[in-house]
Order: sequence, then structure tokens, then C-alpha cells
Amino acid sequence: MSQTIDVFGVGNAMVDILVMVPDTFLVEHELAKGAMTLVDAQLQGKLLNALEQRKPEVHSKFEMQSGGSAANTVIAVTQSGGSAFYTGKVAGDPNGEFYRRDMCDSGVDFDVPPAPEAGAPTGSCLVLTTPDAERTMCTHLGVSTQLSPTDINLDRLKRCKFSYIEGYLGSQ
Repeated sequence: MSQTIDVFGVGNAMVDILVMVPDTFLVEHELAKGAMTLVDAQLQGKLLNALEQRKPEVHSKFEMQSGGSAANTVIAVTQSGGSAFYTGKVAGDPNGEFYRRDMCDSGVDFDVPPAPEAGAPTGSCLVLTTPDAERTMCTHLGVSTQLSPTDINLDRLKRCKFSYIEGYLGSQ
């Protein structure tokens, strides 16, 4: 008999791009402080370019990590000694490979085949943190919205004690 999995997570696979910014950056780009806003790839790229232009005013190092609500939960499960499997859609692009590697490095089993690189990119969330520790998120869902029932590993789902499914799987 196969080993039991504590938590089977399903959600939007997002690469979080974390950067510290002054409040003036949010004002200049008309971003609602503390909000999560769905953006397209073009706007997210424009914001990333603007951040690059503002160095060293913003921290020169952008930190990347695998994210998404359900992914964060299963990572916490493994950090607490449990076992977890995660299902989320990534593309066959550098961010998708980063995501897979980061999830595995966190102890989460993640082996969903990537979508073709020619399609939508791996989803990403630009997390802008101001000096008062408030987070403003600009999220491009990318290929994560293409998660389908065929991506669910039924054998692993049958072996899980609990399933955790994001409550806001949606599209732009």
C-alpha cells in the first residue's frame, strides 16, 4: 500500500516576486495600498521595469519564492513535519521550472507536467511591501487558470488525509 499524504493542495501556482518599496511608488503607479489587484502581463512588466529604474531607492534584490494560497498552506504543512502534494499549473518557462524546484526544495511533492512554453506564462504575483509592512499585490494569473481535472493525480488524492483547495480559483 502506498504511503498516506497528509494534505493534497490544489490552487493557483504563482511565483511571488517580493520587493520593498517606498509609499511614493504606489502613489506614482496608482496602486491601492494593501490591495490585491489582478493585472495583465504588460502592466506587471511595466511595474517591474519601473522598479529596476528606481534602484537603489528600492531594495536592489528582488526575492522570488513559490506561492499561491494553497501552495503556502502545503509548504507550512511540510515545515511542520507533515507530507503534502500540490497541484497547480505552471508553464514550461524559467518561472515554471523555478516554481517546481522551489516547491520540491520546500518538501512539497509537485510533479504536474508544465503547459507548453508557447502559451501563457507561469503566473506571478508582484508583492510590493512598504516600510509599514503593508503588502500590495499585483497578480498576473497566467497559465494557472488553465488547471484542469486531468491535472489531478487521482491516486495521490485517494491517499490523502485532507484536501485543501483554494477558494478563488478563477480567471481574469
